[in-house]
Amino acid sequence: PNAESNQVPMAIMFGFLVSFYWGLQVNKNISHTTACGVAATWYFSASVDHKPTPAAFKRTMTTSFGSVCLGSLMVAFLQALRAMLRGSRRGRSFITLIALCLLQCVESLIRYFNQYAFAQCAIYGTSFIESAKATWNLFMTRGLTAIINDDLTGMALMAGAFIGGICAAAIGFLISMAFYRHTTFWPTVPVAVAIYGFIVGMMFTLCVLTVLASSVISLFVCYAEDPAAMYQNHREEFERLSQAKDSWGSIYTTHGGARVQAVGPVIEVGGAQPVVVQ
Repeated sequence: PNAESNQVPMAIMFGFLVSFYWGLQVNKNISHTTACGVAATWYFSASVDHKPTPAAFKRTMTTSFGSVCLGSLMVAFLQALRAMLRGSRRGRSFITLIALCLLQCVESLIRYFNQYAFAQCAIYGTSFIESAKATWNLFMTRGLTAIINDDLTGMALMAGAFIGGICAAAIGFLISMAFYRHTTFWPTVPVAVAIYGFIVGMMFTLCVLTVLASSVISLFVCYAEDPAAMYQNHREEFERLSQAKDSWGSIYTTHGGARVQAVGPVIEVGGAQPVVVQ
């Protein structure tokens, strides 16, 4: 038989790719949603006298699991489509390159948006569609964009991952040097082990620090939705935020239930949604 008859049909290949990327995205977003639930438990509680991680994981795998799967499927579909275009015979054509660029942009936007939508699912137990609407409302009316613009945690986490990679590379180099210093493999093997250790160490450190990134996103959403909860439950942290930047305090004044008389009459704004974290 010729080579073309042995090729897998494009539809089946596309289905396999969607299934593969979907599984990866679901696993990743389960961790993200669980971490968001744990951070929200701290935010809305003056003191945490129980283990919040099992409860957050249970909510993620039950009431929020459908939302996680739906949001992950959107990203997986775009990833599979990009993979098919890259592997096509016309993968180097101008039209294909433009399509790949556009798909990459759309995928990045959806990934970015999903992070905050999943945080809504973890905090309030809403569906993915409702969480997406609430997230859009946060960006448009509740000052979440101003909060995100002040976020420097991404740089700090990447620096931490880079330091972890350097430490792993140094350890690998020293261990291999002890075994291969007086052999013909010096310095090729120690250098190769150091490079491999840097890559592995950075990846593992980044996986651990991703939990912190998810927690930060959850705290951003909680503060934009109900800054009064932080004022009541964690006064010291609230004061530190307000002193760091005036815009954080203004969000509390506008949306957090503070009794003020800035422009119009005295207003009091409560939380937007009931919280389901425990």
